[in-house]
Amino acid sequence: MEIILDTNALLWLLSSNEQKTKLGKVAQGAIDLADTVYVSSASILELRIKEMLGKIKLPANLFDVIKKSGLIFLPITAEHADALTNFKSLSRHDPFDSILLAQADCEMAMLLTADTFLLKSQPQLTVSAKK
Repeated sequence: MEIILDTNALLWLLSSNEQKTKLGKVAQGAIDLADTVYVSSASILELRIKEMLGKIKLPANLFDVIKKSGLIFLPITAEHADALTNFKSLSRHDPFDSILLAQADCEMAMLLTADTFLLKSQPQLTVSAKK
């Protein structure tokens, strides 16, 4: 199985033990058992925008931290962008979450997310990050 981490799951995974506990045991097990765990370029974009807006503080070497963790970067492709049309119900949803879901669909991966709307509306493509 392949997993794409949503942005919150990525932060929880890379954070201190206190933050890491936000990942549920099922989610941690899924990460441990996954053949590949991806970090989307969309998550890097979202994190850097939030940092520029002063909403979060990130390490300057975030890219290196992710690389050293063994996670694999997943670029956003034209195919991923085009696959957004498969999820018309998400047209007004967070665009970062929407592209992550489209990537999961295209890559035949599961999206590890805490987003309750995505978990309810797309259970075949999502796994709860909190369970």
